[in-house]
Amino acid sequence: LLTAMSAIQLYDISRWLKQAGIACAMSLEALVANLKPYDTRVHELRGFPGAVQVARAIMLCVDGSDLATGKIKTKVQDAYSMRSSPQVIGAAVDAVEWARRQVEIELNGVGDNPIFLPEVRLTLTGANFQGSPVSLPMDMVGAAVTMVCVLSERRLNRLANPALSVGLPAFLTKGAGMFSGLMLSQYTADHLIVEQRILSVPASVQSIPAAADQEDFVSMGMNTAIKNGQILDNAYGILGIEFMAAAQALDFREFKFGRGVAAAREVGPPMFASTLIIAVAFIPLFTLTGVAGVIMSPMAQTYAFAIGGSILLSLTLTPVLASRILPTSSGDHEKESLPMRLIGRLYRPIFAFSLQRPKLAIFLGVAPVVAALVASAFLGREFMPKLEEGNFWIRATLPISISLEQSARYVGRMRSIVRGCSTEEGVACTRAAQRRPEIQTVISQLGRPDDGTDVSGFHNIELLAP
Repeated sequence: LLTAMSAIQLYDISRWLKQAGIACAMSLEALVANLKPYDTRVHELRGFPGAVQVARAIMLCVDGSDLATGKIKTKVQDAYSMRSSPQVIGAAVDAVEWARRQVEIELNGVGDNPIFLPEVRLTLTGANFQGSPVSLPMDMVGAAVTMVCVLSERRLNRLANPALSVGLPAFLTKGAGMFSGLMLSQYTADHLIVEQRILSVPASVQSIPAAADQEDFVSMGMNTAIKNGQILDNAYGILGIEFMAAAQALDFREFKFGRGVAAAREVGPPMFASTLIIAVAFIPLFTLTGVAGVIMSPMAQTYAFAIGGSILLSLTLTPVLASRILPTSSGDHEKESLPMRLIGRLYRPIFAFSLQRPKLAIFLGVAPVVAALVASAFLGREFMPKLEEGNFWIRATLPISISLEQSARYVGRMRSIVRGCSTEEGVACTRAAQRRPEIQTVISQLGRPDDGTDVSGFHNIELLAP
């Protein structure tokens, strides 16, 4: 279980570290950073592959920006939280790579005890169940994620602090003093980091002897896996806050951004807004009580499970399928797969046709919308009840102590009154004797209503004259 959880966590952490590089690039552009520390030659001279990889990713994100082309004046040297980002994030990348190798060995190795070698008729006992080869590197990975989060929070601090943000407004709001901006968001990030620091204490050194000192050293690996899950959950929130702050800061800048940074900036607000809308829309449904709660709660839970499942798939299955369907080349540019090439053959002629005939393209786009609006006035009419505004519904309440026989007599008299007939006993209410011929029938009910919502006795009479 330790190995299985660690394998899933390493996959998620690897993707998270890529996002950390993108967030870093956005913050660097927002802080008008000197880009010399991200030149891959700096890191190739030192030799750590993770730092080289992160520096290359950051430079790809800022490629094409005014900052990268030297059109904007920058400081000679920036703070450590900015210029050491490749080294710090790269160290985490290297730690994940070592842990990945360890987990792959464990997944493919023999962890049984005893071990049977039938080909040589030999039984060996040992301790291949010992989890230290996995728990130790995973402890380091948890600490590495926390380290990157601390770096992220320091960049967040520089974005929000007017003394460090190179001209950005305090807390990234023009109404500082009246509005708190992203000040409270930094509180959240700080709280999450404090929790991460507590969880980053290695579990692999916390062994406690058991089983009469037979099992006198254990890896405590499950504790490592459990706390790493919480560390990663916190890391998503911390990095998300930096993304929001960096996107907000870029809105105050008026120069050209890098292609990667511009793409990330465009994705952020719609994703945040859509998630917020869904969350706000479903909150009231979960607070309903009584009959409304019984009716609406299953629907709310169904939607919540559906949305949660879609988010889970987007973070797990979708990336795997995308990596297969949309493979990348060994270079920096994507290579079109066969499905994408087939789609492109259909799309490009349609796109060229639309450019050549813009009026027709606009008409073909607007016509379905107009048709849908017109059709919406007629759709669903078969499900609308027909209003019978001439109906009469009468409810009479008699004394609670009345008997069934007396109530039944009152029902007969009331039916006759509604139809306009004589109330004398023994006189039939025929259509000829009826003074209100428009009332063809009267439906009566004595006692409790059919739906059982009211506890009523024989004193309750209900009449319907359609």
